[in-house]
Amino acid sequence: SEDHDAFSDFVKNLSIKLHAKGLKLYMIAYGRDADETYDPALAHDYKIFGQYADEVQLMIYYYSNEYTAPGGQTPLKEYRSVLQYALENIPREKIVIGLSTHGNDWEGENVTGMTYPE
Repeated sequence: SEDHDAFSDFVKNLSIKLHAKGLKLYMIAYGRDADETYDPALAHDYKIFGQYADEVQLMIYYYSNEYTAPGGQTPLKEYRSVLQYALENIPREKIVIGLSTHGNDWEGENVTGMTYPE
């Protein structure tokens, strides 16, 4: 989060330079909402991304993992919250949703990662 301003300036300046050369800027960002507490996600300013990026790909997954209780990769509540926040800050036509094709299997304290075929 302490890099928020510097990262936002970088995105703005990079966008201007790329667009001047006829190139596009695609951003990949943490899925977040207005009440976000995950520190790295706080550096991702959706308004800046929406203004300067040509496409913003949102990582809306990994909400349940080896550090949490068992659950889905993208609980519907989280998906809705992130999408609502994104739509308030990023033009709809620039939003791309990234969803997981992997999961976890919880057996007591042991968590095993699973790939799509599994």
